[in-house]
Amino acid sequence: MKARILAVLLALAASAHTLAQSPFPSKPLRVIVPFPPGGAVDPLVRALANGMTERLGQPVIVENRPGATGTIGMNVCAKSAPDGYTFCFVTSDGMTVIPALGGALPFDAEKDFEPVTLLGFAQPVLVAAARSPFDSFAGLVAYARANPAKVNFGTFGEGGSSHQLLEAIQHDTKTRITNVPYKGTGPAVQAALAGEVDLALSILPVVLPHIKAGRLKPILVLARARLPALPEVPTYRDESLPLVRTTWFGIVVPAGVPPGTIRRLHEAIAALLGDARWRERFMPADSYEVSGDGPNEFARFLATSRADGKAIAQLLRAGGYRPE
Repeated sequence: MKARILAVLLALAASAHTLAQSPFPSKPLRVIVPFPPGGAVDPLVRALANGMTERLGQPVIVENRPGATGTIGMNVCAKSAPDGYTFCFVTSDGMTVIPALGGALPFDAEKDFEPVTLLGFAQPVLVAAARSPFDSFAGLVAYARANPAKVNFGTFGEGGSSHQLLEAIQHDTKTRITNVPYKGTGPAVQAALAGEVDLALSILPVVLPHIKAGRLKPILVLARARLPALPEVPTYRDESLPLVRTTWFGIVVPAGVPPGTIRRLHEAIAALLGDARWRERFMPADSYEVSGDGPNEFARFLATSRADGKAIAQLLRAGGYRPE
């Protein structure tokens, strides 16, 4: 009897050891996207998931959890098991600006996540509807000054990047522009195409076909340098707009994920970002400034970005925005 018990215990110990040594990943993963499907970043996230599936040998499932400027999806990620099988696509808005606004959040952006990689920086374009009575940033300012609150900006997410740009324009140019919030970039751009709003913000691959067709007019670029496809369109720096900087994207996991697992995730993503053909297709230079920094570099970047987030939150509060 004792021999049998010993044999069972040895078998259980061996099984536990085998499980402990199982290579990561050994089952499907999921990436939480805190935005609705069909938005500007949707093709990028799905390409990222497909590429990681090939490199990790397990399916990576995209799970959209939109709402509250990304905080609903981020909360799902923060509350997930810290085993590396759930990770989250995040932006500068959700990680640095929204937490600085002072509203009650169900998670702590500094303590509840571990950084995996900084994917890069977006370079979106502010566009105007074809029917709008202006076709340049200077024309927008002149018209808005002469017609207070008559210009409508189709923004996405209260406190998000388009709302930040709206407040920066109003603050710097002493104008009043009406905020018309939508649930994502896609609906906002469609509203501009339909002439329901005057302004919308999205990345170049989304708006360029409409610009070429004359259905939208480029007004401003949120990039550090002018885009080759729109060389005549000024950047926010050219117009000296305050506190506006390009939105960044990154990948995080719940706090407590083992460092080795985080490195494995970063390696899979870095391999994609290092592939020139993949970048050209999914993160083209006219829309993104690619990074790929690892966990330590991303952590240092986050520390400095939080100061930017506080400054932008102050601008939003000055414009009357109060989180729910």
